[in-house]
Amino acid sequence: MFAILSWTLPRVQMLVLQNQEMEAFCKTLQHFTGQMLCTKCCRLPFLRLGLGCAQGCPVRMVCSLEEANGQLEQQIQELQVKKALARHYDPSSCFSTIAELRSQIQDESMHNSRLILQIDNAKLAANDFRMKFEAELATRLGVESDIRGLRKVLDGLTEARASLQVQIESLKEELTYLQQNHGEEAAALRGHLGGSVSVEVDASPGINLVKTLAKIRGQYEGIIEKNQREAEAWHKQQCETFTQEVATSNEALQGARTKATELKRIVQSLEIELQTLQSMKEALEGTLAETESHYGVEVAQLQNLVAGKEAELSQLRTDTQRQANEYQHLLDLKTRLEVEIATYQHLLEGQVVRSEAKSPKQEISPEAASKARTTRRIKTVIEELVDGEVVSSRIEEVEHPL
Repeated sequence: MFAILSWTLPRVQMLVLQNQEMEAFCKTLQHFTGQMLCTKCCRLPFLRLGLGCAQGCPVRMVCSLEEANGQLEQQIQELQVKKALARHYDPSSCFSTIAELRSQIQDESMHNSRLILQIDNAKLAANDFRMKFEAELATRLGVESDIRGLRKVLDGLTEARASLQVQIESLKEELTYLQQNHGEEAAALRGHLGGSVSVEVDASPGINLVKTLAKIRGQYEGIIEKNQREAEAWHKQQCETFTQEVATSNEALQGARTKATELKRIVQSLEIELQTLQSMKEALEGTLAETESHYGVEVAQLQNLVAGKEAELSQLRTDTQRQANEYQHLLDLKTRLEVEIATYQHLLEGQVVRSEAKSPKQEISPEAASKARTTRRIKTVIEELVDGEVVSSRIEEVEHPL
């Protein structure tokens, strides 16, 4: 389309110049043909003149015709030279403009391709971020479920610890009660033994109650200490186990909280980046739509311009054909003018020869004079033209008595 436009504009300018030159030539020709009227002898234009005007003012008419013919030949030669130059018109001056327009179109096409590629990359990046977000969200939900499970375990451990503490308190109370009961029983036995009467009986040795009670007391105290040590060891072991479990749970909880915070921060950054990419995508889509509409309007304008120029070119071709026909008609007119000028010259030469042949003292008979006056010789030059060039020429000479 741009190549047609770049070729059409110089052709249109050339045809306009040719049209103006042809109109100037036609005006000049009309000016000369309007002056070539014999006002004394004839009332018709010069194209319809015969030899009847030869007796009027032939010398003046021949001179004016020769002058007009010379001017017409000069204008015809100038038009032929300009026509030849127009045929060899070099459109290379428009190549730079065409190359620049093509480079601009190619740059805009590359820019549009880059924008489309950026939009596709943004879509792919958004999809990747969406997949990552979904994966992180699933991980977060798993971690939250693990945290809820650990909290349940921690609650169970807390309840078990409270139960063990209650059992320890009850064992301490039972130990205190046993110690108190044992002290009361020992005091009662001591009081009972202290207030008794010493009676010596010669009998078999009896049982030493003090030793027995001391032995029983030692056994009970050993059992109590053993139970206390076992209870303290078991309590200590359970406390250490629960402490380790609680510490582990706290560490896991802290790690889960840290991971959840990190995931939350990552999700927020991904959401911000996603919003940025969506804004960039919307901006790029708006720019692309604006660019497409702008270049669509420019292409429509260029198409309208090309259509207008083609219409003007068609009109100029029609005008050029019409002017070529007029030009051919003018060439035919020139040929006829040259034939008539040659005829006048021949007649003038014939009159000069006859005037020189006459003697000053010779009398002309009335018959010869009447014959000379009543005889007309017409010499016609016929030329065949093809594309403005003479391909054949012949001369016909006819005498007509009047």
